[in-house]
Amino acid sequence: MLSIFRKNDPYRILALALLLIVTRVLFMVFINQGFEGISRQNETLLATNPEGNGPLGIWIVELIRSTTFAELLSVSIAAILVLLNGVQLNSLLIRNSSLSENTYVPAAFFVFFMSSSADFYYFSPALLSSSFIILSLNYLFYHIKYRGPEENIISTGFGIGMAGLIYTPFLWLYLFILLAYLIYSNTIRRRYFLMTWGFLLPLIAYWLFYFWNDRGLEALNFLGNQLTAIEAIKVSPEKLGFTLGFGLLIGMMGFGSSFAAQGKTNHQIAMQRAMSWNALFAIVIAVLYAGKVLENEILIIPSLAYFATQLVLNIERKWLREGLFSLCLVIGLMAVYLGY
Repeated sequence: MLSIFRKNDPYRILALALLLIVTRVLFMVFINQGFEGISRQNETLLATNPEGNGPLGIWIVELIRSTTFAELLSVSIAAILVLLNGVQLNSLLIRNSSLSENTYVPAAFFVFFMSSSADFYYFSPALLSSSFIILSLNYLFYHIKYRGPEENIISTGFGIGMAGLIYTPFLWLYLFILLAYLIYSNTIRRRYFLMTWGFLLPLIAYWLFYFWNDRGLEALNFLGNQLTAIEAIKVSPEKLGFTLGFGLLIGMMGFGSSFAAQGKTNHQIAMQRAMSWNALFAIVIAVLYAGKVLENEILIIPSLAYFATQLVLNIERKWLREGLFSLCLVIGLMAVYLGY
């Protein structure tokens, strides 16, 4: 199966689309657990909710729930978003020559991982928000390699701001993007202000909308409460320390590795380190916002797909490569069947 996706051929997207259709149809027929959205009786656009959904996320979920075929629409939109995010991530890696070969294996791994839990089969604001995160990563890595125009800098911040309006905890990724620009690009100081301006633009528009309706302070309180309503204090100190320590270890291993003996380019090294930092931030957010761990772990899946691709492509024995690749798909589908 690995050989199907190892070629740099856009038609491999059709194979991924077919896989998504088959798995989602089987899910709806045999394993369907029912659509769980936000109850209109209990939630409003500015009511703090434990899921961490932002005002745009709540509004979109409400819109889906108001349709006749809400469950089918939720599954269909989620499948389309998974495919688009996987292709977008794959395009990012190919455009930046991030791996030893240009291949659709990262997109396949992304789809495998996003098919490993029933939570990922339904639409969620976190899933839509992750689309803007991957888009921002695309602008980030493009600038690191090509020193792109200032529009890329603004677009990077704007993507994070939009992601935060849909799923509030992802606003913290502004710190990751800022860290990546500081470490891996020698951009001039003025551009950091441009990125911050792009980040604030959607938040300012959101605030102005409610300000003109005399609810500006309420809108700001909503975002503040969502950002600070962490649940880490409910996690045992040992578990919290272990999880954060593991995330830090991943980040430092990626930051400190040189790949000099493997013939990697400097840009490939920077990409690997940045993906490690992304994994670190994803783990920290998943722990601090422990109420919706699986949704928060959407952030770590691009890094997992990247590192899994590196692992598979570096295996010399063909049967082992094929077996490991197929095993990921089998384990993912079994996890859904077992109710995870």
